[in-house]
Amino acid sequence: MVDEIPKTATFIPRSFAATRMEPTREPVSLLFVLGIVTISLALITHGGAYLYKYYLEKNLVTLESSLEKARGAFDPNTLTELTRTEKRLRAASTLVNKHTTLRPLFALFDANTLRNVRFKSFTINQGSDKTMVNLKVSGEASSYAAIALQSDKFSETGKMSGLVFSDLNLSTFGNVIFSMQAKIDPSLVSYRNNLTQTNQ
Repeated sequence: MVDEIPKTATFIPRSFAATRMEPTREPVSLLFVLGIVTISLALITHGGAYLYKYYLEKNLVTLESSLEKARGAFDPNTLTELTRTEKRLRAASTLVNKHTTLRPLFALFDANTLRNVRFKSFTINQGSDKTMVNLKVSGEASSYAAIALQSDKFSETGKMSGLVFSDLNLSTFGNVIFSMQAKIDPSLVSYRNNLTQTNQ
C-alpha cells in the first residue's frame, strides 16, 4: 500500500507559504484625480445639455401647435377690425390729452374780476418749457388802486404765478389802461383734467 499522504501535505514549500505576499500600492496622483473629476463633470454637463435641448424642442413643438390652434380660433377680419379700433382709440386719447379748453380760465376771470376792472383782449400760448401756459391780457380799470386790488385777487386764487401789470397809462376818459402777464398751470386749461372733474 502506498504511503498515505497526510491531509496537511502541500506541494508549496512551507517557507514560501509562511511568507504572505502583500500587494503593493502605488500612490494615486492628484493629476489623475483631477482628470477623472473633469471628465465626469464634462459628461454630466453634456448629458444635461442634451436633455435640456430635447426638453426645449419638445416644448417648442407643443407651443407651436397651441399657437396654431389659437390663431385658428380668431377670425382675421375681427383682428383687423380690433387693430383699427385700437389705433383710433390711441389717436383719440392723444387728441384729448393735447386738447385745451378755456372755459375754466374764463370761469376764473368771471369769479375774480372786480366790478371796476374790465378786460379787452386775451392772448394765451404754451410756454417754451411746456410746464406753464403764458397769458397776456389788456384791459382798463377805474383807478390804480383797482389794479392793485385786482392783482391781489388773482394772486389769492393760486392759479396764476408771475403776475405782472405793466404799460399803465391814462385813457382820454380818465381810466387806467394796463397790460397783464401771468403764467397759468396747464392743468387749469387741460381738457382731460376738466373732463374728469366734470364727471366726478
